[in-house]
Amino acid sequence: YTVSRISPETISPNEIHLIVNLPENAQMFVNGNATTSTGKSRHFVSRDLVAGQSYRFDLKMVVEQDGVPVEKQKVVVLESGRGEEVTFEGLVAKDPVE
Repeated sequence: YTVSRISPETISPNEIHLIVNLPENAQMFVNGNATTSTGKSRHFVSRDLVAGQSYRFDLKMVVEQDGVPVEKQKVVVLESGRGEEVTFEGLVAKDPVE
């Protein structure tokens, strides 16, 4: 995976923004909770945070490869008022065969 920063000018001091890039058909979990968003790029915002405090996000992506679930994880620690873009690499989503 790769990680890059999001411009802080666009983020409130009481928010954290995460953009996660992954295969379109992957399941995404944040801190153990399944998310409902879909697509290749998913944007998550945590609001009403304490300015200047650090927060931990456990990211997990699960995608099926050749009939087998493949899981990748990443831990991101960010201070409020910041954002990060995370890309899970090395997996190619295949269209289902009908």
